[in-house]
Amino acid sequence: MKICPICDNKISGTWCKNCHRFVKPWELKKDIYINETHSSSHDAGCEYHNPSISYDRQEYMQPGYENKVYGNAAGTQQRQNTQQRQRTQQNNYTQQNRSTGARVNGQKKSGSNVVKVVRWVIIIYVIIIFLSVIASFIPVVESEFGSFSNFIDEIIGDKEKKESVNTRAEEEVKNSSETLAVEVTEENREKADHDFLSAITPVSTEKTEYGETYEYYDVSDVQSLNHACDAMHMDFTIDDFLDMMSAVFMDYDITMEGHSDETMNYMVDYSWDDPYVWFEAEFTAVCEEFTLVVSADTSTGEVHSYEFRAYDAQDEFYTAVYSWFEAYVPEAFSSRSDMLKFFDDVKETGGYKEMESNDFLISCFLLGGYVSVTVGPLY
Repeated sequence: MKICPICDNKISGTWCKNCHRFVKPWELKKDIYINETHSSSHDAGCEYHNPSISYDRQEYMQPGYENKVYGNAAGTQQRQNTQQRQRTQQNNYTQQNRSTGARVNGQKKSGSNVVKVVRWVIIIYVIIIFLSVIASFIPVVESEFGSFSNFIDEIIGDKEKKESVNTRAEEEVKNSSETLAVEVTEENREKADHDFLSAITPVSTEKTEYGETYEYYDVSDVQSLNHACDAMHMDFTIDDFLDMMSAVFMDYDITMEGHSDETMNYMVDYSWDDPYVWFEAEFTAVCEEFTLVVSADTSTGEVHSYEFRAYDAQDEFYTAVYSWFEAYVPEAFSSRSDMLKFFDDVKETGGYKEMESNDFLISCFLLGGYVSVTVGPLY
């Protein structure tokens, strides 16, 4: 079973639908379960299937534990003494709060009266100053506008004009925003770069809780398109890769098997971003020293990435990997010892490391005896 190392969800191939990226999946044995229940008949003693086991194992949760520790008489007397002390402390605290509250309330009442008087004095003073300013301003207004009422009418008229202009401006902005939103939405829905998909019909559609919509396609329909998906591709096909394998691994008896289904060939529409098309066929070759996994485009056969994998890496695995790099990615490692040093660095950096070499991205993942080396295009 393949598990995404980022979100711990089950995946098929090297593309995680939940994370929306290529990952280096963990290969788990069939008796390991992550994010799912397992058969209670095989593990009936676990606390997950039988919570009462957890209860039985805790001595302090059992009836009679208190008597066992304190004894019947001692435990009863201790509880009575504790309750008596608590009541005494509560009574003292209540009496103290009442006396303190009475003193504070008295101070508050006397202080609040003074504050009210001061506040009213300030308010009256401000009103007198305001009226004197208005009185001095009225003669100037009358000499300019004829009367104070004409001045008021002038202000109201200007305000109504401004409100009318502002309202028209807001409506224009709102209409332009709505028009722009409609244009952007229609542009996203047109899928101009994916017109080739109109030649085939999805076999199923799925909408996730996050708003993405997946359209899944039949493998034979995708192969008939002869059109690459949106992923990065290398400059050789799966047929070229088979020839490359035979040139390096002449001493190995390797048979490669391919697999693809509708869950590996789909278009996802994020609604907030451009749609993305993914076509994948996975090819696997197994020998004693290593497993080789190749991800290729279902429609064109162009290779997305390839991976060397060993579940208990021995010296033969590193020899095979170096032979491949020496033949097809010679810039990556100057010697076999240089490659081994790279693997040592992976261990020191927490089990994962990436390295760029010309147009390739080389990533390595180590977990105990498990080793994975993936080569893909440099994004």
